[in-house]
Amino acid sequence: MKGFLRVFQSILHGLEAAATIAAPIVKAVDPQIGALMTQATQTAVLVEATVEAPGAQKAQIVGQATQAGIDLTNALLQSQGKPPLPTNVGDAVAASTKIIVDTMNATANTVAPKATADTPAA
Repeated sequence: MKGFLRVFQSILHGLEAAATIAAPIVKAVDPQIGALMTQATQTAVLVEATVEAPGAQKAQIVGQATQAGIDLTNALLQSQGKPPLPTNVGDAVAASTKIIVDTMNATANTVAPKATADTPAA
Protein backbone atom coordinates (compact mmCIF):
# COMPACT_ATOMS: atom_id res chain seq x y z
CA MET A 1 0.00 0.00 0.00
CA LYS A 2 1.06 3.54 -0.67
CA GLY A 3 0.78 6.81 1.19
CA PHE A 4 -1.53 6.92 4.16
CA LEU A 5 -2.98 3.55 3.21
CA ARG A 6 0.23 1.82 4.34
CA VAL A 7 -1.08 1.73 7.92
CA PHE A 8 -4.58 0.53 7.12
CA GLN A 9 -5.44 -3.15 6.71
CA SER A 10 -7.17 -2.65 3.36
CA ILE A 11 -8.65 -0.03 1.08
CA LEU A 12 -11.99 -0.74 2.76
CA HIS A 13 -10.42 0.01 6.14
CA GLY A 14 -9.05 3.26 4.69
CA LEU A 15 -12.52 4.18 3.41
CA GLU A 16 -14.01 3.45 6.82
CA ALA A 17 -11.38 5.59 8.58
CA ALA A 18 -11.95 8.44 6.13
CA ALA A 19 -15.72 8.23 6.64
CA THR A 20 -15.26 8.38 10.41
CA ILE A 21 -13.05 11.47 10.11
CA ALA A 22 -15.47 13.08 7.64
CA ALA A 23 -18.68 12.36 9.58
CA PRO A 24 -18.77 15.55 11.69
CA ILE A 25 -18.02 17.70 8.65
CA VAL A 26 -20.60 15.99 6.46
CA LYS A 27 -23.24 16.11 9.21
CA ALA A 28 -22.88 19.89 9.49
CA VAL A 29 -23.67 20.71 5.86
CA ASP A 30 -26.54 20.44 3.39
CA PRO A 31 -27.17 16.78 2.46
CA GLN A 32 -26.29 17.37 -1.22
CA ILE A 33 -22.98 18.96 -0.27
CA GLY A 34 -22.38 16.22 2.30
CA ALA A 35 -22.89 13.62 -0.41
CA LEU A 36 -20.32 15.38 -2.60
CA MET A 37 -17.90 15.50 0.34
CA THR A 38 -18.40 11.78 0.95
CA GLN A 39 -17.84 11.04 -2.74
CA ALA A 40 -14.68 13.16 -2.81
CA THR A 41 -13.32 11.45 0.30
CA GLN A 42 -13.92 8.01 -1.19
CA THR A 43 -12.31 9.11 -4.44
CA ALA A 44 -9.26 10.40 -2.54
CA VAL A 45 -8.77 7.04 -0.81
CA LEU A 46 -9.16 5.12 -4.06
CA VAL A 47 -6.80 7.48 -5.91
CA GLU A 48 -4.26 7.05 -3.11
CA ALA A 49 -4.52 3.28 -3.54
CA THR A 50 -4.30 3.16 -7.32
CA VAL A 51 -2.54 6.20 -8.78
CA GLU A 52 1.23 6.59 -8.92
CA ALA A 53 1.51 10.38 -9.00
CA PRO A 54 2.51 13.33 -6.83
CA GLY A 55 -0.04 14.67 -4.35
CA ALA A 56 -0.96 17.64 -6.54
CA GLN A 57 -1.91 15.36 -9.43
CA LYS A 58 -3.94 13.16 -7.09
CA ALA A 59 -5.76 16.26 -5.80
CA GLN A 60 -6.47 17.27 -9.40
CA ILE A 61 -8.04 13.87 -10.14
CA VAL A 62 -10.22 14.15 -7.03
CA GLY A 63 -11.15 17.71 -8.03
CA GLN A 64 -12.19 16.58 -11.51
CA ALA A 65 -14.33 13.78 -10.07
CA THR A 66 -15.90 16.25 -7.64
CA GLN A 67 -16.66 18.70 -10.44
CA ALA A 68 -18.34 15.90 -12.38
CA GLY A 69 -20.51 15.21 -9.31
CA ILE A 70 -21.35 18.89 -8.98
CA ASP A 71 -22.25 19.11 -12.67
CA LEU A 72 -24.50 16.05 -12.39
CA THR A 73 -26.16 17.37 -9.23
CA ASN A 74 -26.75 20.75 -10.86
CA ALA A 75 -28.26 19.08 -13.94
CA LEU A 76 -30.62 17.09 -11.71
CA LEU A 77 -31.56 20.19 -9.74
CA GLN A 78 -32.17 22.14 -12.95
CA SER A 79 -34.39 19.34 -14.32
CA GLN A 80 -36.48 19.70 -11.15
CA GLY A 81 -36.71 23.47 -11.50
CA LYS A 82 -34.47 24.04 -8.47
CA PRO A 83 -31.52 26.42 -8.21
CA PRO A 84 -28.01 25.05 -8.68
CA LEU A 85 -25.59 24.46 -5.85
CA PRO A 86 -23.65 27.53 -4.70
CA THR A 87 -20.63 28.29 -6.87
CA ASN A 88 -18.23 27.77 -3.96
CA VAL A 89 -19.28 24.15 -3.34
CA GLY A 90 -16.22 22.79 -5.15
CA ASP A 91 -13.95 24.82 -2.89
CA ALA A 92 -15.78 23.65 0.24
CA VAL A 93 -15.58 20.02 -0.85
CA ALA A 94 -11.89 20.37 -1.69
CA ALA A 95 -11.19 21.95 1.70
CA SER A 96 -12.99 19.18 3.59
CA THR A 97 -11.25 16.50 1.53
CA LYS A 98 -7.87 18.11 2.25
CA ILE A 99 -8.63 18.07 5.99
CA ILE A 100 -9.49 14.38 5.83
CA VAL A 101 -6.46 13.41 3.73
CA ASP A 102 -4.17 15.51 5.95
CA THR A 103 -5.61 13.77 9.03
CA MET A 104 -5.10 10.35 7.47
CA ASN A 105 -1.52 11.26 6.51
CA ALA A 106 -0.83 12.50 10.04
CA THR A 107 -2.27 9.29 11.46
CA ALA A 108 -0.16 7.18 9.12
CA ASN A 109 2.99 9.12 9.97
CA THR A 110 2.29 8.73 13.68
CA VAL A 111 1.53 5.03 13.51
CA ALA A 112 4.26 4.10 11.02
CA PRO A 113 6.65 6.91 10.13
CA LYS A 114 8.04 6.78 6.61
CA ALA A 115 11.50 5.33 6.27
CA THR A 116 14.16 7.92 5.52
CA ALA A 117 17.58 7.48 4.00
CA ASP A 118 18.95 7.08 7.55
CA THR A 119 16.19 4.75 8.73
CA PRO A 120 15.83 1.46 6.89
CA ALA A 121 12.30 0.26 6.24
CA ALA A 122 11.11 -2.52 8.50
